Order: sequence, then structure tokens, then C-alpha cells
Amino acid sequence: MSIQRITRDSDKDTLFFELNLAGGESWEERIADPSEVFLKEIASAFDTNPKSIVIGARVSDGPVSADPLALAAREMVRGVAGSAALEFADIGCRVNTVLSTSETGDSQIRAVKDYFSSDEDAGFTTGATIDLTGPGITPPKPSETLALVTGGAGGLGRAAAERLHAEGYQVVISDLPGEQLDKAAQEIGIEAIGANLSEPADVEKVRTHPSLDGLNALFLHHGVGASSRLDSNYDAAAGHRSVVVNGTSVWSTFNHLRPVLERTGNATVVMLSSVAGLQAEPGNGAYGAAKFAVVGFVKGNFERLASAGIRLHALCPGPIDTPLMRSVFAGFARDLGVTPEEFTAERLGGIPLKRAGEPRHIGAAAYLLARVASPGVVLAPTGGEVLT
Repeated sequence: MSIQRITRDSDKDTLFFELNLAGGESWEERIADPSEVFLKEIASAFDTNPKSIVIGARVSDGPVSADPLALAAREMVRGVAGSAALEFADIGCRVNTVLSTSETGDSQIRAVKDYFSSDEDAGFTTGATIDLTGPGITPPKPSETLALVTGGAGGLGRAAAERLHAEGYQVVISDLPGEQLDKAAQEIGIEAIGANLSEPADVEKVRTHPSLDGLNALFLHHGVGASSRLDSNYDAAAGHRSVVVNGTSVWSTFNHLRPVLERTGNATVVMLSSVAGLQAEPGNGAYGAAKFAVVGFVKGNFERLASAGIRLHALCPGPIDTPLMRSVFAGFARDLGVTPEEFTAERLGGIPLKRAGEPRHIGAAAYLLARVASPGVVLAPTGGEVLT
């Protein structure tokens, strides 16, 4: 194994670790010896106080499925990087990893590294691994992409729409009809479709809308918060609404639009889940039910959909400072008998980076997933609360 460490310019202050774990047929060559070198090199970087560390690891010279030690090498890197992410968070440094093989395109690797090294884009992303070791098809150029962003009038949906539009994508947003949707569309300078995606008739209206002819990118970013503890005071109505909006309507909207995406071909779908779809939270059972199910759908179907020309990804944000987050936190606080300020301080204090993310971080994550060729990426900008 070889390691080369490169210090980027002072604006990014990023250390790049390039690992070549391919070749060799023994455990010692591929896992044991490289891990010791890697551990020492990472440890030596701590006192240099970098803003971020990006680890690029080539784990195989061919398909991972044909390499018996490739997965072990991959997981070794993730283990070291995960520990480093948690420890380096104490000095405000982010640590992230991109995995590749000799068959992975350089442009794909570069796009992920550029994202990870940008504090503006990935400032809430640490402990994340993006696996580019599988086969994929390069997405079309932004100018050739028509994207629908649901929940486009809200914090995360609007952030995604704004970033995609700024990067040259043709973007249409959808949300509940009303002044907020109209204002968002006007301010961004894009078209809007008013629809309640929990209603089958409205989903059909979106599917047949003339503005979506040629749709080849779908960002399912709509959702609602819900907080109710699983005790005698459980709010079944709120739980039902969460399951329907955060889960069923995501699946239903995708199913209705799937024929359009398949007809256009070479399409991207990003389903918005949550940190609560990766790690259970007290007082959040109904929300977790829907968000876990969305992640499960992505993991269980991305290979099948790839054969139909659709790249399926999941985006799982941690706490992002939006009105929805503040409303949800207020609900948790009420259930626990504390003030919203007390709950917020405790909740954010438990995140390794000790802060919430910002909507622009999710817009940047959506933009990255629009460019990733390999399907099935689960990207979690969580401040290190969950490592992926």
C-alpha cells in the first residue's frame, strides 16, 4: 500500500490521503500492514489542525465482487476513518472517505473529493463514506437534465432547487398550493406545480403535467415532522400523518413517475430520509418508521432500478436549522417537560461537530448525488452523529 498526503491551499485547508489497497493476495498485504501505516499517518495529522481530511481509497484493481479481500480493505478504511471523524471533531475537523476501484472514472472521484473538501458545501458532513466501487452510468449534463424537486417551497426542498438551478439544471418545484410555493418559484425563477402528494389525484396531476415531459431527475424532498412518545398519550393522528407524508407519498410519487423516468432514461432519483432513518430516536417512532422504510427501499431496490436506467440514492440529514427543525424540537421539549432552548442545547451538544447544519448543506448534497454515477449512495450530513 502507498499513502501520499497533500495539503491543499489555505482556503480549503484540506489534507488528502490517497490509499492504494489493490493488489496483493494476503491479509497482511491488504489489511494488517496497511492499517498500521494508515493509523500512524492519520494520527500524525491531528496536531496540524486541518479543516478537513479527505481519504481516497482504491480497494481493488477490478470488480469488487471478484476480489476476496476488497470488502475487508474497504471496511478497514471505514473503521479508521470513522474513529478519526469522531476524534478530529473535537478540533473542528471533518473526515470523509471516497472508495474506488481501477475502473472508477476520475471525474466521479474528483466530484466527491471537491464536495468533501468544501466547508461551504460539506460543512455538516463528517464520517461519511461514498462508495464508487460499483458499476454506474454517468448522469447527463446539467443543461440536459430536467429535475422535479418536491417540497420545493420548504427549507430543504428549496435549498436543493436553488442549488440545482444555480448549477444550470432545468428545475420545477412542487409543494402544497399557496403563497409560499408561488413566492419560492418567483424568487428562484422557476416553474411550480401546486399539489398535495398525499392525494392520488394530485400525484397524477404532477405525472401528466406538460412541464415534466422529459423528466430525468427526481428529488423527493417533501415531508412533515412528528413527535409523539410511545406511551398512553401517543398521538395516533400525528403518527398516521407522518407515515403517509414521509413514507407512503414518497413511494407513491416515485411509482407514478417511474415510467416517465424510464422512458427518458439515464435518470437520478434522490429520496430524502433523515438521521432518524439510520438511528432510532425516542419520541420519534412514527417519523422513524417512515424514514427507516425509505432507506430500506433505496438499499433494497437500487440495483434493480439501475438495470432500468435509474440511479436511486438516499439523503439522510441530521438536524438542519429550519422552521421545521425548530418546531419538531419544540415538540420533543414539550414531551420531556423542558424548554425548547434546553432541548436544543442538549440535542446539538450530542453531535460531534456541536452544531446544526444549514439548508445550503443539503442543497449541496443533493447536487452531488445528481452527479454520482454509481447508484445506491446513502449520504448522511449529520455532523458525525451517524457514520456511514
